[in-house]
Amino acid sequence: MTCSVPVNFRHKGKLYRLAPDARFVCAVEDELGALPLLARRFGRGEWRVSEVMTLMQMFLQQCGETVDFFTLGDVILHDGLDAPLSVIGRFLSAFASADNDARQGQSA
Repeated sequence: MTCSVPVNFRHKGKLYRLAPDARFVCAVEDELGALPLLARRFGRGEWRVSEVMTLMQMFLQQCGETVDFFTLGDVILHDGLDAPLSVIGRFLSAFASADNDARQGQSA
């Protein structure tokens, strides 16, 4: 598995470059569960708005920004979910492909 990051994204007109490290990946898993399972759920459209808010807040924090959870949520709801879901999808894509590879290996 190769992690297809860094992921570039914009928030409030500013460009960010998310470059996750092992500590960040572990923090995301501690907060939201195993990334391959999270990737699978997001891929099926089975996500919660609060999960989108949590991931975007964690992404911004990893980029050095501090933002209030509910203020960020208000911005996301106002601007729409398409952009955050695209960013999350790009981040999770490596973990989704790893999950698919592992499941195919089990069935072989």
